[in-house]
Amino acid sequence: MAITKVVCNTCDIQLEAGFELPSLALLSEDEQDFVVAFLHYHGSIKHTGEQLGVSYPTVKSRLTAIVNKLPGVVTAQDAPATEANDVLTMLEEGEISVNEALKLLD
Repeated sequence: MAITKVVCNTCDIQLEAGFELPSLALLSEDEQDFVVAFLHYHGSIKHTGEQLGVSYPTVKSRLTAIVNKLPGVVTAQDAPATEANDVLTMLEEGEISVNEALKLLD
């Protein structure tokens, strides 16, 4: 999808060209709200989950789904698997629970 005309409602200036939508505009409103919440909490999966009332794995799943929709972004399938040390670090920093760590290590 491309935007072909932009109009200023104040001064009535019109621009006609082929404007591409930014990547985030390709997301649904709910997905955009989720990204805003994630950014609001500085990328903390734990705090985002607490704010939205969902688990750590749910936040990771939503992030993966969003990343997979964005063009030119490395997908979860292309990224290296979570290392055990990463999981232990997240557990130590309180970002995930013991149960969530065990699920990630499976």
